[in-house]
Amino acid sequence: MSAARSAPLLALAIRFAALAGLASCVGYVRYRTNEPIPLAALEQLRPERDDLASCLQRLGAPVHVFANGADIVLLWSWQDTDDWSADVSLPVAEWVNADFELDLTFAERLGCGLWFDPDLVLAGWRAGRIGDLLPRRQRPAPVDRSGG
Repeated sequence: MSAARSAPLLALAIRFAALAGLASCVGYVRYRTNEPIPLAALEQLRPERDDLASCLQRLGAPVHVFANGADIVLLWSWQDTDDWSADVSLPVAEWVNADFELDLTFAERLGCGLWFDPDLVLAGWRAGRIGDLLPRRQRPAPVDRSGG
C-alpha cells in the first residue's frame, strides 16, 4: 500500500483511538429493581388448588407473562446489587453513535416463576436465578407461506 493511500487510514485510526478513549466510561453501578417476593409468600401457595386470581392477589403483578407449551408462566424478578460496568459510545456519523454496554450483574438477577395449567390453576412454582428458571430461548421456526 502506498504512503498516499495509507495516510487517510492512519489518520482515521488515530481519530478512532482518540475518540474511544474519550467516549468510554468505566463506572461503579448500583441496581435496585423491584421488590423481592418473600419466600414465605411463595411457600403459602398451594399447587393444584390456587388459581391465577388468588396468586396475583398475594404476589401482585408479574414482570413477564409468557406461554410455555400448554402452560402459562408468570415471572417476577428483582435485583439489589452493585458492580462495575463499562460503557462505550462512538460517533460514527454526524447523527449516529455506536453504543456498547457491559453489564455482568444482569445474569445474577433473582426471581420466581409460577406455572399455570390451561385452566389457570397453579401447577407449581420455582425461585432462584432467572436464567436457571427459564428454558433456553429457541429461535422461532420460519413461517411456511406456501399454504400447505
